[in-house]
Amino acid sequence: MSFLLLLFGLTAVLRPAIPQVDARDLPPTAIHLLSGSEAANPDRRSIWDIVWSCLAVIFACAWVAVHPNIPSSDRKNWRRSLRRLQYMVYTILVPEIVLYWAMTQYLAARRYAARYRDQGWTTTHAHFLQMGGFVLFDGDTSIGVIIDTFSTWDVTLDSAYHLNDLVQRGEIQFPTITKQEIEDKSKSDGLSKAVAIGQTAWFILQCIVRVAEGLDITQLELITLALAALNALMYFFWWDKPYNVQTQVPVRLLKRREPRAADEESNMSERPSGLIGAIVIAVFKVFEHLGQMTELTFSSYKEFKKGHVPMFYSLDISQHDPQSEKRLLLISTIGIAFGAIHIAGWNIPFPTKTELTIWRISSVLIGSLACVPAVQALTELLSYGASFDTIRRSFRFVQFHLERVFKWVMPVYLGARLLLVVLALISLRRLPPGAYAVVSWTTDLPHI
Repeated sequence: MSFLLLLFGLTAVLRPAIPQVDARDLPPTAIHLLSGSEAANPDRRSIWDIVWSCLAVIFACAWVAVHPNIPSSDRKNWRRSLRRLQYMVYTILVPEIVLYWAMTQYLAARRYAARYRDQGWTTTHAHFLQMGGFVLFDGDTSIGVIIDTFSTWDVTLDSAYHLNDLVQRGEIQFPTITKQEIEDKSKSDGLSKAVAIGQTAWFILQCIVRVAEGLDITQLELITLALAALNALMYFFWWDKPYNVQTQVPVRLLKRREPRAADEESNMSERPSGLIGAIVIAVFKVFEHLGQMTELTFSSYKEFKKGHVPMFYSLDISQHDPQSEKRLLLISTIGIAFGAIHIAGWNIPFPTKTELTIWRISSVLIGSLACVPAVQALTELLSYGASFDTIRRSFRFVQFHLERVFKWVMPVYLGARLLLVVLALISLRRLPPGAYAVVSWTTDLPHI
């Protein structure tokens, strides 16, 4: 990771010299930034400078900041790379939901670290558990990934794969891996995190200064700014989670088990084949992942038997978590703020009026759809406090249908986000003169 960030820096140093622009091409608000001979031939940004700075921040937000769960040990390298690319795409298109996943993992890690504090566990250990770091072995045969739960029942797994139950029954010894050993598996270090955070902070500062000085911000910078605003929270929630771990720790049964009946495998011949079949499977996978992200589901029993957790898995704390509604309200508020950043570009110059109209509609959709989880959480809280059964049932009825509405509006949300990204890219063909002006002192700060 440090090598990739260093490569970004070298490319930035070796990039072509910045072209010059006459002061007459700048808006009046930019002239006061220049003085003397600089006004006659000032430095300016090129489109490449704008794109490069945005790409560096997007890379920091969607690749460096996202800490994936551990993939299956038998997964091929190209499939692992494809999975990392999937994480990146989801972070760009639905960053609020990825942030909600990070927040849930953070809260679960704290709770399970407290549960096993007497065993010397930290939040890093708990993160390693919920990202699929421990695999149960019967002799030399892997029989499934180990998870845990506070619930009295689990709709997905029986107690055969729960860490606490396995230890209580004396089937395994409690894992004794140290925090240093787990961190040694991590592919991240202090340098890569510092460079990523520094680049994001510089970009946010540059955008704030440009607005304060009355200079234009491009559409691409605006959507990058919205993503960067969520990046800091992702880093906070995942600070103790190991990054991009590829290997798991085996935990062996003290006694061999009797062979369990094999689960009925799905009939692969029934899957569609050919190009259309591949598209159908890809679309199905997208909605399956969105379901995991929005509901934090445990996926199927087979997913764990294969030796890895789902892409967006989080340890279960729902049965003993009275703050779940407050979490929904918080993430909904963050989603509304995320949409508001895009709405702030209401009067940004666009090449055509049609593009401006599409931008406005898409921005409003993103901000308004983020209100759905908040309404859902409010109805849940009101149902708890209702005095009469009739009122309580009414609130539950509304909540039930809101959950269904939220699933149906996800494609609308994705379409709006995709439109914003496309508009931001195609608008680079014709930028207003003020977008090229440079706030000179910000270029002296360390950045890529």
